[in-house]
Amino acid sequence: MAARSVRDAQGVCEAVAKWLTSHRFAVGGELAAAWPHSVPIVQPTKAELASADIVAVHERNNALLDLAERCGCVVNVAAREAGGGARIQLIRSITTPDAETACRVAGSSSGTRQASVAYRKARARVHDACAFPGADERHAAHAVRLLADESDVDFELTLKAAAQFAAMDLESVAGLTARQVPLAGFSAKWLGGVGSRRRKAICALLGIDGLPLAERPHQLWFRHLDPSRYNDPSMVAVTAWQPAADHAISHAIIVENKDTYLAMPPMAGTLCIWGQGWSSVAALPTLLPWLSDLPERHVAYWGDIDADGLEILASVRKSCGIVCPSVLMDRQTYARYERYGTDLDERGHRIASRSPKDDAMRMLNDDERALYLMLCDARHGHPRIEQERIPIADAVRLLAERGWPEAQFDGTLRDALGRTIRL
Repeated sequence: MAARSVRDAQGVCEAVAKWLTSHRFAVGGELAAAWPHSVPIVQPTKAELASADIVAVHERNNALLDLAERCGCVVNVAAREAGGGARIQLIRSITTPDAETACRVAGSSSGTRQASVAYRKARARVHDACAFPGADERHAAHAVRLLADESDVDFELTLKAAAQFAAMDLESVAGLTARQVPLAGFSAKWLGGVGSRRRKAICALLGIDGLPLAERPHQLWFRHLDPSRYNDPSMVAVTAWQPAADHAISHAIIVENKDTYLAMPPMAGTLCIWGQGWSSVAALPTLLPWLSDLPERHVAYWGDIDADGLEILASVRKSCGIVCPSVLMDRQTYARYERYGTDLDERGHRIASRSPKDDAMRMLNDDERALYLMLCDARHGHPRIEQERIPIADAVRLLAERGWPEAQFDGTLRDALGRTIRL
């Protein structure tokens, strides 16, 4: 694909940085075809060459030439006629002959320097992964891509773990959990669950689809909000659970986060379920199958206002077969509390835009769908408002308006901002 034309030296740096980023994990023919790479330069019009704009044209051209000379790029020039019949040599394209030159170009600007650093780091990791005994280079590069956000220490640990698994008879660890696998020099928690990128990277290096490990059973935490059992300990279901006949449950609310789960107030006949994000999607239909038997709209879902939260909501509706209206996951709530939103995830990385999922779009109502589309585009507003930032008082008021049992308080409730709320 031909590169887009740019106007100036900064544009060249950005174009080269983008090319580096897209080829960080390339191997084989894709890597060989990456260089040389040319960036075309937008050419001035005849009007610009014949007017006072010729000064700006000269400045841009000189800056391009300076960048090329400093970084060792190849330039393609062509003569153009300027005002007064003079002819000037204008750069038509700048070519980076190899990756090292491209890294110098990207590294010459503060705005693109990180792309150069990331490329060099990725290529060093690809080299080390391809040296893993018996590894296919494409599988090795895929492993490096999976570990892109991992530290250098964890990358080295992944190679060591893969080597230990390669030396094992995998049948000998079949049925063990990830924490039980005898990996020398590792924390029991390091390997992670079946969806762990570390585990996927190890499998890529070994050329296998998965490790024959046993996974923990699905589990759900829940607690009674009914005043008669409000102070009972939370329960954890690992097999299908049915409420006792003498403690009928008329309503159930699924909340995404633990702080909200623990702070929900007393509500007659109501069960509060800690969904723990995506965990609820697979666990609810198997562990609390009777939820789908509750009257329509007697089960509600309250999660983060972000793309993940709305995708989880949609998946809960689909997997459980319940209407499951959302709580405070709408544009009005977003507008009210946007100032407490964030652009960064828990690791301090900027939340990236994403493509909306068709399955989610189909399971959301009109208002939720509009909010979801907005949150998928991280360029508009904060893409995340965490559930804990929304006052619980707002939620229980909304539920009461929908005909749910009213919250019962002996005293006051403090909202997420520390303000005392009387209900």
